[in-house]
Amino acid sequence: MERTNFQLAELIYLVQGDEWYDLHSGYKFTGLQYDPRSQGVVLSWARGRWGGPSQPAKLALRFSGVDHFSVHPRDPELPYTEDTSLAEVAYLSPEDLSENELGRMGMEEQATDQSFLIFHFQSEQKIVVRSQQVSLHVFEQPAEV
Repeated sequence: MERTNFQLAELIYLVQGDEWYDLHSGYKFTGLQYDPRSQGVVLSWARGRWGGPSQPAKLALRFSGVDHFSVHPRDPELPYTEDTSLAEVAYLSPEDLSENELGRMGMEEQATDQSFLIFHFQSEQKIVVRSQQVSLHVFEQPAEV
């Protein structure tokens, strides 16, 4: 998976140039779009109350050439507000990905061509994507997305 314009850091940050975007504290997950015709997935975040006013209003990760996309169940005992809070994001090798076990074992900040990108939320819900390419898009105003 080729990252075109960002890096992952410390399991919660997207880094673009000198800017660090905290997906755990500074942003709230707002949704996903999947377009099977174009093999595309978009994951979106909006600045949360802990995000500073100088931070962009919205972030979007756009995946192209998607060959795997899955959403794994949340813990029904946890409040739905936990669905918006990212616990961690990392790469997972194909060997570590299984339908029954999506734990922290094998999570990496560096990718290989076959790596899956896993988004693990506080609600225990997980979104897993593997694609040819992923890029970060930054929006200063909410209406730009």
